[in-house]
Amino acid sequence: SEQALASRAEIDEIAASAEAAAPEFRRTSRYLRGRLLAAMARGIDEARPELVELIVQQAGKPRQLAEGEVSRAATTFQFAAEAARSFAGGLVPIDADPGGRGFGPAYWDWVPRGPVLGIAPFNFPLNLVSHKVAPALAV
Repeated sequence: SEQALASRAEIDEIAASAEAAAPEFRRTSRYLRGRLLAAMARGIDEARPELVELIVQQAGKPRQLAEGEVSRAATTFQFAAEAARSFAGGLVPIDADPGGRGFGPAYWDWVPRGPVLGIAPFNFPLNLVSHKVAPALAV
């Protein structure tokens, strides 16, 4: 329904809040991001009955598929929690290329760039949002 749509003012407020929170969240440790994501996974699991009912009512999805969607969303946040703690970039052997003779390895890492906008379709309202939010918070 149209009542479920955010107004332009609400969107601007949300974007401003995300932008304001980004510098502090950028400084969070991998450990803390992992703990937060694991807590979100547990929260999804704990809210399973309510989430399933919302998906059934609002998306018209059969209960069995809604159950699967909630399970997948919790798993997605758990995977992101594990990745936040362990996925730490890597080394590229520069001297593996003829032009790289005499150079040591280059190091790369994932670094936060700031807020992102993700659009998810209605047919998987929780799962497709989870696939955008969890990895973004992990890195």
